Amino acid sequence: MKKTFKKSIIIAIMFILVLSISNISNAVNESVQINTNLIQPRTTDGEIAPISIEGEAEENTENTESEEDTENIDNENYYNGNYYSFSTQDLTIDQDIYGDAFIFTSGNVTINSSIYGNLFVFANDVIINNSSEIISSIFSFSKTLNMNGIADTNVYAYATNEITISESADITCDLYAASTKINIAGLIDRNVYSDSKSISISDTSQIYGDLNYTANEEISIPENIVTGNINFTKNNIQNNQDNLSVSDVILGIISYIILVIVLYLIYKLVKIKFINNSNYIKENIVKCILFGALSLFIIPIICILLLFVGSIVMSEILSQVAITLLFILLMIYIILLLVSVSTTIISLSQALTEKFKDKLKINVTPCTILFIGLLSIIYKLITLVPILGSIVSIVLVIIGLGIWINMLIPKKIS
Repeated sequence: MKKTFKKSIIIAIMFILVLSISNISNAVNESVQINTNLIQPRTTDGEIAPISIEGEAEENTENTESEEDTENIDNENYYNGNYYSFSTQDLTIDQDIYGDAFIFTSGNVTINSSIYGNLFVFANDVIINNSSEIISSIFSFSKTLNMNGIADTNVYAYATNEITISESADITCDLYAASTKINIAGLIDRNVYSDSKSISISDTSQIYGDLNYTANEEISIPENIVTGNINFTKNNIQNNQDNLSVSDVILGIISYIILVIVLYLIYKLVKIKFINNSNYIKENIVKCILFGALSLFIIPIICILLLFVGSIVMSEILSQVAITLLFILLMIYIILLLVSVSTTIISLSQALTEKFKDKLKINVTPCTILFIGLLSIIYKLITLVPILGSIVSIVLVIIGLGIWINMLIPKKIS
């Protein structure tokens, strides 16, 4: 349970950072040549016309298909601007990219060049060769990751099978990794946060910060490899609720109560609409359930449609608009999912406060915080019960999501 939770946190962090940073990344201003087999419009003769998603492009009269059905970027040119690729083919990048790279494919990805921005990659197998340098952060979600190059800031990686940081790899800042197996043989200039079944630390590696790792068994680490502290957490191998200690349950409950209270105070500070109405959930419960259930499925469908439009549309501007809307919508959806249960608990606490504040003779805010604590305890205890815990969580997610969606819909639509 503990390992699954930590992996979920890493994935959530990855997505949120991906969507947040993508909006503030800057491209190099100088004009450079471009030649790419990205999502491209076709001419009247059916030929692929090279385009740039962002930046300037040079005409390319040659466009041949790889015999291995592999999408390649010509290594004779540079790419100026943010690079987008959505495909089912293998992808090899041999040219430098002056901007962020967004790669989504069911094939394999091999990077042999430098990326002067962030790398966001979702693929089967990801290989970053030793000739590569990623000037900003790497966000990787894949089956396997082989990191042989340089990352000038952080690496956030989740792989279902294996993550390898080879001897030639150099990560300037932190490594956040979650996988079944993790191998570290390279240089990490700061801290390592690792969650896996097994981990190996080679005597060729060097970690200049702390090593924080979760695994099935504690490993023997060569001397002078880790400059900072070594913190080991043993995996819950049986991975069931019964193995949780009482102290773990209590700590989890306390942490969750603090989280919900902080969110409540933030909502009050920014004057979120439902905070000003203690009976909001009581007055809008049907609409909240309806909107929450619909949005839980409709928003992912819209995201898929935007991804499809961004991949096939023949207009450069429309493609940019579709991709931008996709990332904005996905970011909002993920954030709302993360706070939906807390939102429901806060709204229920307000309704209970409105009903019992006179009997308890407590001011509104302290009374609401009191009920937040009680409902949080009840919720966390229910989640320990198999099946019932999942059902209750889904219901609270739907209601919380519906509260947010209902607030965004005008009361009167002519």
